[in-house]
Amino acid sequence: MFAFLTGIIAYEHGPFTASLLLLALATLYPLAKEFPETFRLHWPWILGLMAYGGSSIALGLLHGTPIDELGKPLRFLLGVLVFLHLARTGFSPAAFWWGVGLGAAVAGVLAINEVVTEGAKRATLGFNPVPLGLLLSTLGTLALYRAATHPRLPGVMAFFVFSGLAFSGTVASGTRGAWLIWVVGATLIALFWLRRSTIRTSLKWIPLVILLLGATGIIWSTGHDRIDHSLDEIRLIQAGELHSSLGTRIQMWHTGTELGVRNPLTGLGSDRTDIYNAAKAILDAHGYEPRIITEFTHFHNQYIESFATFGLPGLLAWLALLTALVYKTAPPTREPAILVFSAFAIGALFESTMEAGRLIFMMILVGSMVRLLHDPFREQRATHSNGRLNSAA
Repeated sequence: MFAFLTGIIAYEHGPFTASLLLLALATLYPLAKEFPETFRLHWPWILGLMAYGGSSIALGLLHGTPIDELGKPLRFLLGVLVFLHLARTGFSPAAFWWGVGLGAAVAGVLAINEVVTEGAKRATLGFNPVPLGLLLSTLGTLALYRAATHPRLPGVMAFFVFSGLAFSGTVASGTRGAWLIWVVGATLIALFWLRRSTIRTSLKWIPLVILLLGATGIIWSTGHDRIDHSLDEIRLIQAGELHSSLGTRIQMWHTGTELGVRNPLTGLGSDRTDIYNAAKAILDAHGYEPRIITEFTHFHNQYIESFATFGLPGLLAWLALLTALVYKTAPPTREPAILVFSAFAIGALFESTMEAGRLIFMMILVGSMVRLLHDPFREQRATHSNGRLNSAA
């Protein structure tokens, strides 16, 4: 049941969210009985999912968006039921970590194969290189964290290999923004490790500096072509030339921000025709290319996307969802939750992350499972059940 529910959430193009709702209703009664205790422990995440999904649907309907085009925000509301199901039934933390590691490794191998064997310029795995890079960097940094915290050497080695394959896949995707996720993620993991270590405080900065230099060197050596290309684009932008990949993004970001400022209460909605008509004056005033609206379906920045389409309410709902990933998490789960938060917060600077079905799936499922890696209510209930069994024996 749970696999089917989450599978529907992950499905990219399907009209099956109504089926998810029907299936969720079948388990509504047992979920409702335990809702008060689950809500007491995890209300930030539940409200975050509801706020983002609910506000997107309400504002979309306000702008006349057809109901059949609201499937993506509806997934966040239905994701609450998935979270409640997970909180009620529980899962194996070891299975979660191995799923993260193997998922990162398999995706990394496929991405490498697409570039090396099939000759693709950038790995896409059938969808888009940017969401792929963000997915790989998120799972890869989580695998690296598990390598740093696994209690046994074989596990450390396995998860380090998984992380390395995910990093190689990220490079194959050519997603420059994802490299920043790796740098920040590796730095956070080092800080977590140093906080637990017995090294003298005055010496703790030394391994951190070594790690940062090493990570920078690895990224430079493996992705120097894209880095050189980025530096060339920056020089062109400084000269006033915006007809490049980065220049196009700057045009999008400026236009989207202007649209949000002019329509702060409810935004413009997601209809690209309405957005283009509203953006004409901005495009003409700055000499921007009309194709940034006509050829692209989003603004390549989730903060600006939320602001332009749904105004300040949409932006605040997105920030609430991000914050909910880490707010009031249990101490044992806080570190991996911070890694997931940093990955989505950084990725949203370069991509409209909530426009990609697979990233929606990852936020709902991975965000839920990381929060529940340590769940006091479920563990207390399991202890009571074991106690009753022992008494009966």
